[in-house]
Amino acid sequence: MQLNTGAKVWLWIVFVINVISLIGAIPTTIAFGGLLWLTLILEVVIVASIALLLFKQQKLGFFLVCGCAVVAFIINVILGTNIIYALISAVVMPTVTFLLLKSQWNELR
Repeated sequence: MQLNTGAKVWLWIVFVINVISLIGAIPTTIAFGGLLWLTLILEVVIVASIALLLFKQQKLGFFLVCGCAVVAFIINVILGTNIIYALISAVVMPTVTFLLLKSQWNELR
């Protein structure tokens, strides 16, 4: 199965941004620790989830992205992020991903 062009472009953008974010989070997490370790683990899971969608075309990747979005929302609220910003952050990536994949949903493994 081949992903449609929109989904491929979107997933590559999300993949690259999250890999960069992961690399940038490593020194901060080592320096400050605490709850940041959870965010680092979450970032690793997000990168792996997008890789599952992009390279293996597996639905599990999408479900993991959604789970990570919920956990990230909770962490953002605990860290004092504006709730509206945290909600938008949690909803945008899974929603856009689903909208781009919905025409091929049944073809995903």
